[in-house]
Amino acid sequence: MGDRPRSDRTLLTSWVSINGLKAYVLWDSGSTSTAVSPAFASISKLQCFALTEPVKLQLGTVGSRSMINYGADAPVGLPGCASAYFDVVNIDTYDAIIGASFMRQHKVKMDFQTMEVLMNGERIPGITLEGVKAAGAEVMARRHQLTRE
Repeated sequence: MGDRPRSDRTLLTSWVSINGLKAYVLWDSGSTSTAVSPAFASISKLQCFALTEPVKLQLGTVGSRSMINYGADAPVGLPGCASAYFDVVNIDTYDAIIGASFMRQHKVKMDFQTMEVLMNGERIPGITLEGVKAAGAEVMARRHQLTRE
């Protein structure tokens, strides 16, 4: 037995403006939720609201579940989409996840050959791990500034 090939671990991620702040986003066709992390919601000053009825969040593994208690509507910088609803969920690694329902509604196609997302006829370039690292210092500096404001 060996390690799984690195190419099998390639995900489609991009930078997306959410509430005016650059967010590191995972495009996840296996997720039924479009969500932001509580940390990103706080830093970007999203106006979150408590859900009338919390929703169960069940992941694809046994015993991994959580509750969605908050949501937020936010302006987004995406082709043909001025705003979007986000669940506020404890997610790791990413600022936001864009799920299947959003993708279906906005005619999203993911192209893993070119590492691009096609949305409403426009291309959104995917980013590599190197691209995340290169922009990371700038993004973190801006977030640090926002937390102090």
